[in-house]
Amino acid sequence: NCLIRTLIGYFSGALNKLLNLNSIFVAMVLGLVTTLVKAFFIFLISLLYPRYVNSYNIFSMTFVIELGLNTILTPFMFRFLNCFSNFIVYETKEID
Repeated sequence: NCLIRTLIGYFSGALNKLLNLNSIFVAMVLGLVTTLVKAFFIFLISLLYPRYVNSYNIFSMTFVIELGLNTILTPFMFRFLNCFSNFIVYETKEID
């Protein structure tokens, strides 16, 4: 679980520099894609450890509801987290 979330967070952070996440459509697509990627990673890990990892059934109602909610709620989550961007300190260069 931690490995999957770390990988998804890393690649989503890398896309932050390439995509305009202020767009609602882009945020929704990112939520949709990351949910699908998470299901794929869990499937791959379940092949290695079938006794310990429960994989998704992508045709189940539970997965469809999770996919829909993640797609719809991602733009709101990005807007909420953007409120905290003023607390981030970026490295600054000193002027001699």
